Amino acid sequence: MDKNKAYKILFAEDVSTDREMVERLLKRNGIQFISECVDTEPEFRDLLTSFNPDIILSDYQMPTFDGMRALLLAQELKPDVPFVIVTGSTNEDIAVECMKKGADDYVIKQNLKRLISAIESAVEKKQVQKEKQQALKLLKDSELKYRSLVENSNDAVFLLFQDKFEFVNQKFEELFEITIDKLNNPDYDFLSLVHPDCRERVSQRISNTEAVDGNSDSFELRMISDIGKERYIDLYYSYFRYKGGIAKQGVLRDISRRKALEKRNVMLSKVIEQSPVSIVITDSNSDIEYVNPFFENRTGYSFEEAKGRNPRILKSGEHDAQFYKDMWHKLSNGEIWSGEIKNRHKDGSFYWENVRIAPVYDSTGRTEYFVALKEDITGIKKTLKELKIAKYKAEESDRLKTAFLANMSHEIRTPMNGIMGFIELLKEPDLSGEDKDEFIRIIQKSGDRMLNTISDLVDISILESGTISVNVSTVDIGQLVNDIYLFFANEAKAKGLEFGVLSLGVPCIINSDYDKIYSILNNIVKNAIKFTMQGKVSVEYRMNKNNTHFIISDTGIGIPENRKTAVFDRFVQADIPDTRVFEGSGLGLSIAKSYVELLNGKIWFESEENVGTIFYISIPNYCEEVSVDDRIASLVDNQDENVGSYNVLIVEDDETTVLLIKEIISPLCNSIYVESNGLDAVRFVQQRNDLDLILMDIKLPDLNGFESVKRIRSFNQQVKIIAQTAFAQDSDSDTAFKVGCNHYIAKPFSKAELRNIIQETMTDK
Repeated sequence: MDKNKAYKILFAEDVSTDREMVERLLKRNGIQFISECVDTEPEFRDLLTSFNPDIILSDYQMPTFDGMRALLLAQELKPDVPFVIVTGSTNEDIAVECMKKGADDYVIKQNLKRLISAIESAVEKKQVQKEKQQALKLLKDSELKYRSLVENSNDAVFLLFQDKFEFVNQKFEELFEITIDKLNNPDYDFLSLVHPDCRERVSQRISNTEAVDGNSDSFELRMISDIGKERYIDLYYSYFRYKGGIAKQGVLRDISRRKALEKRNVMLSKVIEQSPVSIVITDSNSDIEYVNPFFENRTGYSFEEAKGRNPRILKSGEHDAQFYKDMWHKLSNGEIWSGEIKNRHKDGSFYWENVRIAPVYDSTGRTEYFVALKEDITGIKKTLKELKIAKYKAEESDRLKTAFLANMSHEIRTPMNGIMGFIELLKEPDLSGEDKDEFIRIIQKSGDRMLNTISDLVDISILESGTISVNVSTVDIGQLVNDIYLFFANEAKAKGLEFGVLSLGVPCIINSDYDKIYSILNNIVKNAIKFTMQGKVSVEYRMNKNNTHFIISDTGIGIPENRKTAVFDRFVQADIPDTRVFEGSGLGLSIAKSYVELLNGKIWFESEENVGTIFYISIPNYCEEVSVDDRIASLVDNQDENVGSYNVLIVEDDETTVLLIKEIISPLCNSIYVESNGLDAVRFVQQRNDLDLILMDIKLPDLNGFESVKRIRSFNQQVKIIAQTAFAQDSDSDTAFKVGCNHYIAKPFSKAELRNIIQETMTDK
């Protein structure tokens, strides 16, 4: 387009704001114009002649008038005037129909940036058509003038008469790298210049145009030069009387560059529209001009809602004023800004984005737009947070275990040192009887201390193995509590503590496990006396219809607030600096809690530092006796008919784990197979149709467990699959179910846990 010319533009538009928006766009692109606007057919018809526009921009749908009618009128009265449909409709059928009827282009209002190129292309097209028509007219008027014109034309021109090229201009020979003599060779086929993909269509198109004076046609096609260079061509040809017959003359314009630009624009448009990141384009005032579909999905704001508004609609309040000040300082200096921003969704929820914002300049170097690329990193931030927590937990667990081992070493070596040392002293020949008694007492005390430590370790080991049973008998709670009292009375007295037992004075007989209840009370009373320096320790019990309640209170050092949530955890005491002066493994409360839960009871406490602690225990009055075998049988759902009936594949690269799993599941299996990597496992399953269950480790060589499950599920939907991993995170279980696993178990697992999950999986329909 000529930037020095003031174009007359006729708008067929009923929305004034849309017209104003287009006019602003034209002005920003340096197009000079004067305009008129109508929205009725009579006004449009009148201005076509009185205003005599250079360009027509028409909405498709108006209250009493539509773009198709305007197009037909323009084709009738002003066929040489470029006509562009500018509308909010995205109906492709309408677009195709308009183009068929003669519209030069079709632009969606939501993508007005393409309007400028559409107008320029339409003006250029009409200009080309006008030039072609003028050229053909001149050719008819004078062959000499024709030759002069076409020889200097930037378009390829030819004249074909009686299947022989009478004339081709220099541009034709240059464009197709061929001479007229070769074209007229009897063995040469002109269609060989047409790309193979287009030959059938072009041949059909030409044959459909009757060779009579005045008939013409034009279309785009792909052609190749005589040496194979491919080009996009805009072909216009017509028939006219010549030398007593009918000749064909044509003009071919090389539009390869334009097609390349169009292809690039289409590619860029698709990239932006289908991009997996949010793309936002604002004007120099930071008002939004464009957002892509990903932005709409991520923020909840549609294009229409976001257009014209400032991106601060997403502001979350997370960042202070200085944050945004630093951002705009960089951008105003022409620099790219990048960083992480917390934004707010339309529904009020928050999300994090990694953002890069860059200025875009016009031809004068002035900032015209800002482009922002925004990648959603909410999931990444969450994962990083989970990893930090997991790292902290792992470090904490490692630290506690290290402290526990140090404490165990102390608890074993200290009494052992006393035992060995005083046994050595007993060998002295001149030792008095009084010294011998004292040494024996010390050896006895040290042995008791070591025995307590070993007993705790044994209890924990039994609990871990899942092999502990509940042995029910008639338990006289009064007698049991009295036994506890007698056991600790001397120890409490030696420390100067008041120690007593309180009851309601009524018989308290229940059906439960005497040893478990004794161990529970023993561990808690032992702790109470150990951590109480002065004051008293008391044990109270009472019975109601369903439960027996115990209350053990002391006036000891209490439990610090920051340790209350972990008081029942194993190894914790060993890591509390203040408790290093006390004997013991630190396992007592953990054992007590495990036994309470084994009896279907409850345990909780209240404590104030330097004031004392009160433990509350509630045990059911009736408990069914359950042996180890009974408990395992119940965990596998008591379905004896399934014992020994499953064909199981273990996919595991650790030999020790394979042996453990085999030992646990052998009673449930008919056959057990083992593969040590994912690829072999997939091949094995492909060859078998009798497998019932796969125990799939996640971390495997060659092909990890998740990928192995995906491949197996592609050909086998029946076999049950349980994922297992030593690196258990919430995301692992989610992924396991997504790829097709039926269940998931984290290592380490007990025999009961694994058997229970197997039975649950195999009975789930």
